[in-house]
Amino acid sequence: MVPLYSNAAGELLAHPAGYALVRYRAGAAEVAPLAELLTRMARLLVRNRWHYLLSDARNLPPLPPACKAWMVENWVEGRIERPAVVHVAVVQPTAVLARLATFEIQAQAKGKTHYYHFADEAAAHTFIMANQA
Repeated sequence: MVPLYSNAAGELLAHPAGYALVRYRAGAAEVAPLAELLTRMARLLVRNRWHYLLSDARNLPPLPPACKAWMVENWVEGRIERPAVVHVAVVQPTAVLARLATFEIQAQAKGKTHYYHFADEAAAHTFIMANQA
C-alpha cells in the first residue's frame, strides 16, 4: 500500500479491506503535523463512509500537553468533521509515557470513539475484518 499522505507525525493509508490505517512516526510530537495527519484521516473516513480505523501507535512518542489538548478538543470532541462513531483498533505504543497519554485521551471519548487495544497490526486487522459491517 502506498501512503495517501505522509508527514513528520506519520503516514495515512486506505487499506484495501475498507478502513483507514494510520502509522505514527517516532520523534518529537508537534501539534501542526499531528493535526494535519488526523484531519486528513477524518476526511478519508468521511469520504469513504468508513467507521473503522487501525491506529499503529507503536512508534508514537510521548505526547506533550498541546498535542493531547488538540486531540481531545478536535478529534475526540468532533470539531473536525468525522463520522459520528469511529471504532479504533490501536496497536499499543511501546513507550510507556505515550501509552499513558493515549489512555488519557481515550478516557474522554464519551461513546463517540470506541477503542480496542492489540499487541500487533495483524490482530488489529483481524478484529476489524470480523466486526465491520
